[in-house]
Amino acid sequence: MRLIATILISICLSACGGSGAPQQPVISSFVAAAETITAGDTTALTAVFDFGFATVDNGVGALTSNIPKLVAPTATTTYALLTSNSSSRRVTKSVTVTVIPAPAVNSFVSATGTITIGQAVDLTAVFADGTASIDNGVGEVTSDTPRSVTPAATTTYTVTATNAAGTVVTSAVTVTVIPAPAITSFVSAAGSITAGQAVDLTAVFADGTASIDNGVGEVTSDTPTSVTPAATTTYTVTATNAGGTAVTSAVTVTVIPAPAITSFALAAGTITAGDSVNLTAVFA
Repeated sequence: MRLIATILISICLSACGGSGAPQQPVISSFVAAAETITAGDTTALTAVFDFGFATVDNGVGALTSNIPKLVAPTATTTYALLTSNSSSRRVTKSVTVTVIPAPAVNSFVSATGTITIGQAVDLTAVFADGTASIDNGVGEVTSDTPRSVTPAATTTYTVTATNAAGTVVTSAVTVTVIPAPAITSFVSAAGSITAGQAVDLTAVFADGTASIDNGVGEVTSDTPTSVTPAATTTYTVTATNAGGTAVTSAVTVTVIPAPAITSFALAAGTITAGDSVNLTAVFA
């Protein structure tokens, strides 16, 4: 019986580390939920260990095995896990959390806010600490480098900047698309007038404002405007939309002198019945 008891005690001591000493601490893993974070964010440190207790430096303190603990480093930090037992046996493991700046979109603008349908316009995003892309099919862009777009209708474009930690910031700009101006007709009530006479000019237009040159000025669509040219004059109406696109049409008013009769006389003031007499008119 003594021999059997001795064997059992020997086996037990061997399994327990011998002579009753505690086992060496074992660290199965020590990880950060995210090894790269954006400044101001947090991440969780999780250690899985046995046969001891554990602490982490940099102010983290004690950890429980397999229980996450949040940290919020302000700069890239290496955290060291120290496990020990009652016999002061120690095992260490470390993990580094890299802290990067948040992405920033400093500006996102369109070269012009309003364009005429069919035109192109440049979008420019100025950003830092990340990569960026613009939606609506534009795709990846380079900071401070214009990208041309040709929207078929009024469109809001959003640029999204993303850093290596997956933090995103956005900015948006709207490009308004308007129809091109159109002049349906531009006519003079009479193609030729006598010097000193007035004549009406009428422009029919849409999708813009219009003005006539030669001192006439702004006009309303389908509303006659009277002019009195002193000589033959070509008038041009210009219709312009809010995007600055302009179309023109012209009409010429020919001015001719008034007729003049210099004289109209009889060869004889009195004649005998049956006789003839010459009438002479001088006119221009």
